Amino acid sequence: MQISENQHGFMPGRSTVTNLLCLNSSITKAIDTNRQLDVIYTDFSKAFDSIDFGILIDKLIKLGFCKKLVKFLYSYLTQREMYVFYGTESSVCFVSTSGVPQGSVLGPLLFTLFINDLSAIFQSFSLLFADDLKIFRIVNDLGDCVAHSD
Repeated sequence: MQISENQHGFMPGRSTVTNLLCLNSSITKAIDTNRQLDVIYTDFSKAFDSIDFGILIDKLIKLGFCKKLVKFLYSYLTQREMYVFYGTESSVCFVSTSGVPQGSVLGPLLFTLFINDLSAIFQSFSLLFADDLKIFRIVNDLGDCVAHSD
């Protein structure tokens, strides 16, 4: 199993700076050759909170995680009692039905594994940083603009 080289979040030696440098390199190449670079910026709202446990577990199995580890991770994710704490007030406990624990050691890794295959589905270049995605493509002519619009 290998984490996508397009993922710069939660990865040793990669950061917002390396993510930006990769995009900057593509922009520079486009400008140097008098071409246009189109970029779509996305931010997955509430991404960590909305991960479907079943899909994540299926992805872990497909990635080759051993059954005992998958069972442990399923146990770690499901039936977690949570509450919201603000100042001196707290909510009633509730059971989480989706998401990975934020502020935990495993949360960022599980999120990264969940979205690891995302950049492979695009016919353009893409860069990931945690829950942000940039999709970009050099535009040579009008045909490039409409070729991938569907």
